[in-house]
Amino acid sequence: MISGVIADAVVPVTRDSPAELIVKHEEFRAMIERLSSNTLYEEAVIVLLVPTVRSFSPLLIIQVERMLPNPLPFGQSLLLIWPHLTSLIALSSLCFAISYIKFMREEIRST
Repeated sequence: MISGVIADAVVPVTRDSPAELIVKHEEFRAMIERLSSNTLYEEAVIVLLVPTVRSFSPLLIIQVERMLPNPLPFGQSLLLIWPHLTSLIALSSLCFAISYIKFMREEIRST
């Protein structure tokens, strides 16, 4: 929900906005949403389970018509979600490191 509000504030869109501005708005909203591990995981799973998915960004009708109807091989799907997997591992490592440092800095006394 917050990503939509931020995208509306940064890239405002009206009914009469050109297609380029609407696509820019949606790409910005998606970029904000990808800061969440839930969105990263969801997109990665969709690409692996539905091999006909070829892009994460909004597509124009002309782009969809030019795409091949064949599903992507598993290796190509992994190449598509490689940034997602890297981000998920980095976010998990960061959370673990922060909690470990906090734990180690606490004073532990024996009673």
